[in-house]
Amino acid sequence: MKIYVFESALRFLSLDDPYILKTLKRDLLTLEQELLLNPPKLLLGIGRGPKTCYEPVAINRFHRNPHIVEGRPDQLSLFVPSSAIPVSSLPTTSFCNWSAYLLADFIEQEKLSTKISLLHFRPEDADRVMTEVSRLSKIF
Repeated sequence: MKIYVFESALRFLSLDDPYILKTLKRDLLTLEQELLLNPPKLLLGIGRGPKTCYEPVAINRFHRNPHIVEGRPDQLSLFVPSSAIPVSSLPTTSFCNWSAYLLADFIEQEKLSTKISLLHFRPEDADRVMTEVSRLSKIF
């Protein structure tokens, strides 16, 4: 399992060697190259959000700007592991979701077998997220 985490979430979690997304274009290109060389079974994105939940889809939208990636689907399904953490009923239009969209689109176009998930969390739920990461690392 490979974990990518958004810089704003990093200080709440003690993860072993996560990939940190800070500068979108540069960091995504580097992560994509790593996925090609060494594709994990699961790519888990972790970011801060207003609630702790998995997002079931990534959408081709960033805030109010629709269709950021022209000619690509409006949304892509994300893998949601069986978990006590709830699943959001609506996707966000956040930086986290759009990054997950770009990565899911890359995985699909490159025909990689990697599953991708996006987990948002509230800082007060950091221990719960760490438990989930530990659980998933034993499966993937």
